[in-house]
Amino acid sequence: NTTTYSKTNTVSKTTSEQSSEESIFGYKIRCMYSQNIVKKDDSFNLDWGLILFRQIAKPLYIGTGLGIKNHSTNQNYNISGLPYDNAMGSMTSLYIPIELGLRYPWENGFSFDIYTGPRFDFILGGKTEYKYRGKVVDTIRWSETKKNYEKENDKKLKSTSSIWVFGGGFNIYGFDVGFQYQLNMTDRDELDNNEDYWGVYIGFSYVF
Repeated sequence: NTTTYSKTNTVSKTTSEQSSEESIFGYKIRCMYSQNIVKKDDSFNLDWGLILFRQIAKPLYIGTGLGIKNHSTNQNYNISGLPYDNAMGSMTSLYIPIELGLRYPWENGFSFDIYTGPRFDFILGGKTEYKYRGKVVDTIRWSETKKNYEKENDKKLKSTSSIWVFGGGFNIYGFDVGFQYQLNMTDRDELDNNEDYWGVYIGFSYVF
């Protein structure tokens, strides 16, 4: 009886270990608010993303995915002679992140992870609305802004940008909360949407 019990335990333990070792894939879903570090009050992003990751050597992983970002600005003017006193801008971008991270412990339950890597943004479109006393007096699309910039500066205005991300967070039974620092790697002299941002996010993650 003792021998049988010992063998059963061994088989059970081995099966459990194999199941743990086979849990090498996972996903993250994030909803993040990030704010311009320089301008703080008038420039921020809202983005949603899905990342699929794979364990390369416990607890290290590599991941990539797809997300969409909405960049918003709100600036007031108090200059005599201007036909407007406020400008509100919005821009939508698609982005692809690449993350190299560490998740510990690897299993679901309570864990933390830290990660870093590049992110590539592709502008889909946007507009700026100019207002006077709350009424819209003019609207300029991203395509017009790009065309005017290139004409005045005699150089191309990029529709893409690259960012280096540093982040980390906690996972409690599938629920994520964390932070990010986004370091701009694109020309800093082009408009005002290529500066550094910090952000906080909530979401879900799971390994299977």
